[in-house]
Amino acid sequence: MWGEPTVMLMKYAKEKGLLTSLDTQMDRTGQYAGELDRVLRHTDILFADEFEAKSVAKEDSAEKAAQKLLSYGPSMIGMKLGMDGCLVATRNETIRIPAFKVEVVDTIGAGDAWDAGFILGQLNNWDLRESAEFANATAAFSVMGPGGSEGVSGRREIGNFLKQMRWTAQK
Repeated sequence: MWGEPTVMLMKYAKEKGLLTSLDTQMDRTGQYAGELDRVLRHTDILFADEFEAKSVAKEDSAEKAAQKLLSYGPSMIGMKLGMDGCLVATRNETIRIPAFKVEVVDTIGAGDAWDAGFILGQLNNWDLRESAEFANATAAFSVMGPGGSEGVSGRREIGNFLKQMRWTAQK
C-alpha cells in the first residue's frame, strides 16, 4: 500500500473534504521513510510513536521531531510516548499529557486504540487536551485487557474512567 496507491488515496480523501490521518506503523529499519513525505502533503493528522517520529525527522527530541514533521504538511502530530503518555503538536501549540497508571495485561493494539480515541475527539471538535486525554484513556483501556481491543469498551465507559481519574487527582 505504500507509495503511489497511498498518495492517491490520501489526495482523493482531502479533495473530498475528509479529515485524513495516517499512522506510520513503520518497521524499525525505516524503509518507508523515503516515501512518507509524498503522503504527508495530504495528511491532516500524523500519528507516530516517539522512535518513528525522531527517526523520520532525524531529530533527538520529541518536540523537535514534531515541529519538523509539521513542516512536511500535516496540521497535527499525535505522538505516542508509551508509559510517558503522549505529545500532541500543531504549528501553534505543543502539549504533553501523562499516561494513566493502570495494570498492564497486553500492549498489543494500544497505539491503534490511542489513534481511535484521538480521532473521535477531533471529529467531535474537542480541543487538543481533551482529545489527547481521551486517547490516553482509550489506550489505558486497551492495555488492561488481552489482544488489543478486548479491554476497550465504549465511549461512555472511557468518559466515566476519565471523570474518575480527574476526581481522584483532585484529592
